[in-house]
Amino acid sequence: MKKYRVYFATKVHVFTTWFRRKERVSATDYVVVSGHNEAHAVKEAKKHIDLDELGLPFHVTQIREAGEDEAEGYYRQGDAPRGK
Repeated sequence: MKKYRVYFATKVHVFTTWFRRKERVSATDYVVVSGHNEAHAVKEAKKHIDLDELGLPFHVTQIREAGEDEAEGYYRQGDAPRGK
């Protein structure tokens, strides 16, 4: 099995500029999991995330292969892994 980084949205901000143009910006965290393929990795990532605490629908922003030396778990951007 390969290791994947599954990035998902944690906050979505929608704001309008002075000329009524909408922009979407999302903050992302990621989960490092092992999976047979990308779909399996998403399923495994959901096990590490408290979906009720997230407060919005689980929205995957991107999936990338992770290095074999990366520890599995939930990471905030730039932080160490968080508890389950």
